[in-house]
Amino acid sequence: MYNAIVFDSNGNGIGLHSYVEEPASYPSSELPCTTEQAQNPTLYVNSNGVITESLLACQGAQITTLKQSCAAAISAGYPFTSSTGNAYTITTSITDQLNGNGAALIAKGVMARATAWAASTPYAANSVVLSGGNYYITFAGGTSGTSAPTFPTAFSTAVTDGTCSWELFGLLVATTAGKVWMTAQNIVACYAAGALFITTQLATLASLEAQVNAATTVAAVQAIIW
Repeated sequence: MYNAIVFDSNGNGIGLHSYVEEPASYPSSELPCTTEQAQNPTLYVNSNGVITESLLACQGAQITTLKQSCAAAISAGYPFTSSTGNAYTITTSITDQLNGNGAALIAKGVMARATAWAASTPYAANSVVLSGGNYYITFAGGTSGTSAPTFPTAFSTAVTDGTCSWELFGLLVATTAGKVWMTAQNIVACYAAGALFITTQLATLASLEAQVNAATTVAAVQAIIW
C-alpha cells in the first residue's frame, strides 16, 4: 500500500489517497507520505514540495496532550498530612471531589454550631460540643453529668455522660489506601488543600497553553511539556 497526502490550493493537508501500486507519478495536489503521516493527513502542510507538520495543528495536538497530562496529575491525587501526623494521598475523581465538597460543608457546619461542654446541661439530639480540640456529637441528646467525661479520641467509641452519649465526630475520606475516618478540622483542612492543589494544576495548564499558542515553530511547540 502506498499513501499520499492530498493538499488544497493553500498547501494544507485535506485527506489521504492510497494506492495498491506505487504510481509512476503523483498528481500535483499530492505528496507521498509515511504510514505515520497517513494517520493524520490534516496535521501537515506542503512546504515547497516537502511534507511538514502544520504549526496550528501541532499547537492543537500539544494542547490536547497537556490537558491529558493535567487530568492525569489531578487524578493521581494529592498529599495530605493530618493533625495527628498521618500522611495520605487523597483521591480526586469527580465523585471524590463532589463528596469532598459535601463533607467539608458538613464539617464546617458542625464546627460552627459546637459549644463548650457544660455540666448538668440538657443537649438536644445532634448537639455538638468542643473538647480537647475535637468535636463530639450526641445523636440522641440528653443531659450531661456533673463532671466532664473522658472524651474518646477514637472513632465509633461512645462515652456516657449523664444521660448523653458522645462520639468523636468524623467522616470518611477517600484515599489511595481506601477510605479513612477524619475529624471535622482535618476534613476542612484536607479539602482546602485539595482545592488549592486542583487550582494550581489548572493554572499550570493555562500557563503552558499560553506558551504553546505563543510559539512560532513546531519545534518550540513540541518542547513545551507538562
